[in-house]
Amino acid sequence: IDNDITGLYHVTNNTSISKYELLKLFQKYAKKDIKIKLVDGNNVDKSFVDTRLLIDYKIPSYEKMVVNMFDFMFKNETLYRHYKINFKSQ
Repeated sequence: IDNDITGLYHVTNNTSISKYELLKLFQKYAKKDIKIKLVDGNNVDKSFVDTRLLIDYKIPSYEKMVVNMFDFMFKNETLYRHYKINFKSQ
């Protein structure tokens, strides 16, 4: 809004993360005792890269964003009961 940017703009931290790595972060911070299986196969990098560099804002790491998401969920647990997270163990 403040930068007068038009068009589609992907806000990204310009780092890659695999689906497996992202799921492991969710597992870690949701404290779920589940097995996440790494599947061998074709690795296709679908990462977003900010090539326009029009936003003067540092996007946090994926881990920091997941931590912030779960902190928010734990502080507002009544909104997120349907996710079946054990909020009492946090």
